Amino acid sequence: MQAQIDMGPSGGVLDLLYAWQEAQLGDGHPYHPCHRSRIGFDLTDHQRYGPEFAQGFTLAWLALDKRLSAVHGLTDGDYVHFLETEIGAENLAYLQSAVTSAGKSPENYFLLPVYP
Repeated sequence: MQAQIDMGPSGGVLDLLYAWQEAQLGDGHPYHPCHRSRIGFDLTDHQRYGPEFAQGFTLAWLALDKRLSAVHGLTDGDYVHFLETEIGAENLAYLQSAVTSAGKSPENYFLLPVYP
C-alpha cells in the first residue's frame, strides 16, 4: 500500500516535490540503507514512518550536554547559525527556551532532532 499521487498531465515523477518523488521510488531501491534502520518495525510502523507511504510526523528534539557529546563536521561551521538556517530563528528560540525552562543554559547543549 504505497502512497500514490496524481502526477498531472506530464506524468513525470521528477515534476513532483522531493518527498513525493521519494515516496514513489519504493521499487527503485533494491538495497537502501534505511532498511537497516527499520529493524523492529511492525506493519504499522512501516506505514507511519516509511517514506514510501508519505505520512507526515513531527520530530522530537533532545538536548545533549556538550560535555557528553560531540559534533563532527566542517571545522568552520557555526552550530547555532546552522540550526537557525535549518529550522528558523523562531523554532530555535523555542527550543532554547525549553532548555532554559528546564533550568539549563542553552549554550551548553546541542539540539538533536529524532524520530518519534
